Amino acid sequence: MTEKHIHSHSIDCDAPPFVPDGWFGYRKHRRDGLFVWDPTKVTLWLSRDQRDYGLAAGEAICSELVGKPVLNANVLDYLLANQHLIPEELGCAYILFWGTEYHDLFGKPCIRYLYKSGARWYWSSEWIDDELNNHRQAILRI
Repeated sequence: MTEKHIHSHSIDCDAPPFVPDGWFGYRKHRRDGLFVWDPTKVTLWLSRDQRDYGLAAGEAICSELVGKPVLNANVLDYLLANQHLIPEELGCAYILFWGTEYHDLFGKPCIRYLYKSGARWYWSSEWIDDELNNHRQAILRI
């Protein structure tokens, strides 16, 4: 990888995250330094209950993720702006960025995720107190 290529895919994970209009802000944001996007350095992750039963409480997933290298919403927004960098094989999942937790427009705790519809990627959010199926996978550094 050339020096120019590395810098063109560097994401400042220490920067404050984007907060969607009308939302109350963020409640947690994992500051994780400079992250150079490389799809071979990330993996999708499911909780035990998602793997075993196809469904898990978001709060339980959050507890299982403590200490794991979750990516924050700065990476989500970078990928959303540079969709050509997202590998096709990730298009089968809703990719949750647990490194940033927000208070949405209702004041409820939530996380944002990427999903693919047609040829484009979009973002949406999940409430942390909801049940999450096994299509909602966390993205982690490896």
